[in-house]
Amino acid sequence: MASRQSSLAVLQAHECLRKLQIFFPRLWGQIITTTTQGDLDQETPLCAVENTGFFTDDVDFLVQSGQCDLGIHSAKDLPENPKATVVSITASIDPRDILVFHEKYLSIPLPRRLRIGSSSVRRKELLSLLYPSAIITDIRGTIQTRLKLLEEKNFDAIVMANAAVSRLGLRLPCTKILPPPYHPLQGRLAITASRHIRSWRGLFLTCGITEDVEIMCFS
Repeated sequence: MASRQSSLAVLQAHECLRKLQIFFPRLWGQIITTTTQGDLDQETPLCAVENTGFFTDDVDFLVQSGQCDLGIHSAKDLPENPKATVVSITASIDPRDILVFHEKYLSIPLPRRLRIGSSSVRRKELLSLLYPSAIITDIRGTIQTRLKLLEEKNFDAIVMANAAVSRLGLRLPCTKILPPPYHPLQGRLAITASRHIRSWRGLFLTCGITEDVEIMCFS
């Protein structure tokens, strides 16, 4: 299985492998990681690379080249036309967004002009409605990188996917669940392949790993 190198991405790949091993206990799997353009480029705002293979093309290259059988992605990272074919979209473990505040706000009031880190256009629009006086600034990096920026007081709060926090087993003391709308693919994993497409799709459906065929709108 091909995956990005981040802790979250590797956990997601192991999650998919465990799901398969429930049905095939003797199945052996290896996770091969790669660095994507999105990992290397920490400056470009995400709004400038929406619907591109910024986080997926390098993973799918390992699939297309035959080095890996499957690519594992956060489903919301997929472009409209991914390099490899989507053979499964899993159920979401949690579609919600959360606002993670600096720990100091456990004991002191929030400032009127919150400094909030978020790169998603959708999330920024929601935050502007909820906190009209907030200063909303782009933030990039892994979950751990963003939490470090929060800890170093670059921000008063940052937005995260609750699914990512859950998968990493993080206990964050000062959070707030944001209201919908949420990204329809948030918390879901996308599995790609370049060979034996029909067989892989049938396998993931039979094993109950694919939640809904209709949501596999990428092909």
